Amino acid sequence: STRAFLRPAREMIPVVREVPATLDLGGLDVSEFESRETVSLWCGTYNVNGKKEKALNLSHWLKQGWEATTPDVWVVSLQEMIDLSATNVIKDAIIDTMSRTACEEWTREMHRAFEYVSASRPGRFAPGSLPLLVAKEYMCGIAVMVYVTKRPTGKSCGIGDVATARIPTGAVGGRLGNKGACAVRLKIESTDLCFIGAHLSAHRSDVEARNADYDSIVTKECFRRDRVGGVNGVVTSFISGPVAELAPTAAGGFPASSSSGQQDDDGALSEAFGVLDHDVVVFFGDLNYRIVKAAPDKEVWYLIKTNLAKLQSLDQLKAEMRGRRVFQHGFLEPDLKFAPTYKYLAGTTLYDHEATPEGERNASGKKVRCPAWCDRVLYRVRPRGPRAA
Repeated sequence: STRAFLRPAREMIPVVREVPATLDLGGLDVSEFESRETVSLWCGTYNVNGKKEKALNLSHWLKQGWEATTPDVWVVSLQEMIDLSATNVIKDAIIDTMSRTACEEWTREMHRAFEYVSASRPGRFAPGSLPLLVAKEYMCGIAVMVYVTKRPTGKSCGIGDVATARIPTGAVGGRLGNKGACAVRLKIESTDLCFIGAHLSAHRSDVEARNADYDSIVTKECFRRDRVGGVNGVVTSFISGPVAELAPTAAGGFPASSSSGQQDDDGALSEAFGVLDHDVVVFFGDLNYRIVKAAPDKEVWYLIKTNLAKLQSLDQLKAEMRGRRVFQHGFLEPDLKFAPTYKYLAGTTLYDHEATPEGERNASGKKVRCPAWCDRVLYRVRPRGPRAA
């Protein structure tokens, strides 16, 4: 199942930080010292179910959601790049090779996919240039890849301060990465962004487990300002220095104005901060929220064909958000104007129940999973206002 999301062009956070409201500016107009630029993001999530995808098919996906305005930044979240058997999960946790190899293969296919996009939509990228991979992270079948477009004018948005993190929430008390998230943080000019590609706990009845996964991810201080290294068991890597030709920002420190500027007991600025400590946060992936268990499967099948709006009222994630039990930190989600993305028979547009005749379901013993919107894209933009200079 896949989900692509293109954030409409909008005003971004000012690229020059505002000064504190308490400072006496003597009537000075702060707007004279700030500039704004519109940057478009394309974010897509794809649970690949341990299978490979051809570049041509990926290019069709990458072309969804935009026509006139080429995205400046592309972010891809993948889940289940490897088969998540117990053996594979433990092996990958120990030697860390299966997911690395799978991520490298997917990276190559994404490059070929962008070649198809360039050929079918000429003039959208700078001559001889494709979107450049500036960051990637992987963990036990999960991956996040970030690409930046060089515009036909030859200009690209300034990228700097790139760091990645792994946040496991899976088996063995949350120590294994079969569930959890990979995160990439970066800065565009002076705007801090964080992309969290997640795979949360499965099964229709495990709503509280999914909520707990989310809480673990957003409360973990998984990035550090001062050095490469682990924080509270989280493997964190920091890419020092400019990213190819696209990152004029100097290497090193993160913005002093980040809301992560908590103080230790001795009054010193904490070196650790988390995924929510950014101006723009995108949380997306196979979040595994289903239709509420009280809804009969046959009612769900009927509503898919007749009334998606009513079906949304039965969505677990929306119910949990209304109750402020998850994504209670100001996250928004575009309307679900498409049919549930889970669970299709591979290579078809048929749901489980459509692929197996009703008379054969019980006899075969095959699980017939109720359709659901498992694949989601949510985002949060910090309200503009006075922040530390």
